Amino acid sequence: MPGQIHMQEMNRELEQEIAERERISTPIEARLKRRVTASFIVAVLLTIFMGFASWRSTRLATNDADWVVHTYAVMETLKVTHQHVIEVETSARTFALIGQDPLLAHYGSRGTPSGKTRTHFAV
Repeated sequence: MPGQIHMQEMNRELEQEIAERERISTPIEARLKRRVTASFIVAVLLTIFMGFASWRSTRLATNDADWVVHTYAVMETLKVTHQHVIEVETSARTFALIGQDPLLAHYGSRGTPSGKTRTHFAV
């Protein structure tokens, strides 16, 4: 019987030790669960933020590309207009110096050189 009493005492001590470890580990597990949950929420929020930032960046890049195309179209229109102005000035000077009517026939058959440019400006 003394061996059995000794075994029962050891069993009680082990049960107390197990109960103490469970009491200690319960707050640790709860803290770990909170940290894991918080980390998951932060990861989801970061993913949403990065998706929004990517979408906005793409939209701004598209808008910038549209402005670049528009700028080149305006530059081309200005170039053509400048060429037409030079052509008109040159023809006017030539007509003023020479005074020949065939120089004006160029405008009668083709219309005014700046007529096309005006339609471009209206658009």
